[in-house]
Amino acid sequence: MKHIYHILLVTVSLLAVIGCEKDNEFLSVNPNTKLVEDQVWKNSTLIYQQLSDLYSQYADYQHNGTWYTYCDFDEAYCSNAVDRKRHQNATYPYNSLATWNYTYIRYMNLFIQKCANVSTSVLSETDRDRFISEARFLRACYYFYLAKVMGGVPLITEPMTYDYSGDVTPLQKPRNKESEIYDFVISEMEAIKNLLPDDASIKSRATKGAALAVEARAALYAGSIAKYGSSRTPTVKTNGYEVGIPADMAQGYYTKALAAAQEIINGKKYSLYKKNTDNLSENFASLFLDKSNNPEAIFVQDYLAPTKVHNYTLYTLPKSMADQANYNGSLCPSLNLVQQYELIAGNKFAPLNIGTTAAPVVYSDPLELFAGRDARLAGTVILPGSSFRGNKVDVFAGWYNVANGQIITSGTLGATG
Repeated sequence: MKHIYHILLVTVSLLAVIGCEKDNEFLSVNPNTKLVEDQVWKNSTLIYQQLSDLYSQYADYQHNGTWYTYCDFDEAYCSNAVDRKRHQNATYPYNSLATWNYTYIRYMNLFIQKCANVSTSVLSETDRDRFISEARFLRACYYFYLAKVMGGVPLITEPMTYDYSGDVTPLQKPRNKESEIYDFVISEMEAIKNLLPDDASIKSRATKGAALAVEARAALYAGSIAKYGSSRTPTVKTNGYEVGIPADMAQGYYTKALAAAQEIINGKKYSLYKKNTDNLSENFASLFLDKSNNPEAIFVQDYLAPTKVHNYTLYTLPKSMADQANYNGSLCPSLNLVQQYELIAGNKFAPLNIGTTAAPVVYSDPLELFAGRDARLAGTVILPGSSFRGNKVDVFAGWYNVANGQIITSGTLGATG
């Protein structure tokens, strides 16, 4: 019996040791859903995926993914019941212009810092320089966005680290001057332009052309704020110029804008879109739709079903050709936008000619109301009586017969009488 006891004791001890070893193995198992930092920066594919994620967070006022942002200004109105109060950035229930995504900035700062130390056995020096330049491009673009909507913001270009001391004051940064943010955007684009591909066939990643285009645009914004801010919006500034730019800086910015734009033109990599000069309205619309060798597009946010999609068409198609019930016709152009397209004769602004109540102008076709205007109007707005996707568009509510006073309408889509 004593021998049996010893055998059992040894067996239990062995099981305990084996059990501990299994526990240790369990606690040291590598996760299959997360990657540690060393794994990421030793793998070129994972580095590229990080850069792709930074692109996916690119921000600007308006884009197809948020169709309703086109109602934040005087371009359009929402005819959707839920979004009817969006015009001029009403706060119900959105505040689409506000952004303070310093988490995004931190990710970009970390990427730039970490990528600079990647071994050339993982990334070639050319690829490493390009990746870092792309991250700098995206960071500058985001600061440009922040400046457009909020003026000067804290300019942080290094990843900040909290030491858990309880004192956060070292992490608190004051706002920079608005001009300093624009200067940063311009200087970053100048610094990276020759490290990026000078290739017009690349549209959805940063290129030299894209860097120059952003530089020109940022300098033009800054110059316009400086030139017109003091006379047209004199109260929109702070004493330290965190908001507002001194008027004497305008010429310098305009000079930089011109130089950057001229460099794009002289490079002869891009040209105006002229694939359909027989129909200038269709030509203008195609500029924004044609993904095949588009010579005018410099930098675009690309979509490709089913990987990356948006719902713009779902909400904005005319009701007569809607893909789904209840999601259509939500975005309507404002009269202000339509009338901004000048009459070609005399190149002058003119309101739509409808006459007066006592003497209305009579047209035989709704399209006649818009005749003679800049062709870009019909390339931007689906006009009454026009065609879209090869089908006649119904935006017909009714018409008034001045001869007998009869109001004529129809419940049939596509009808005009």
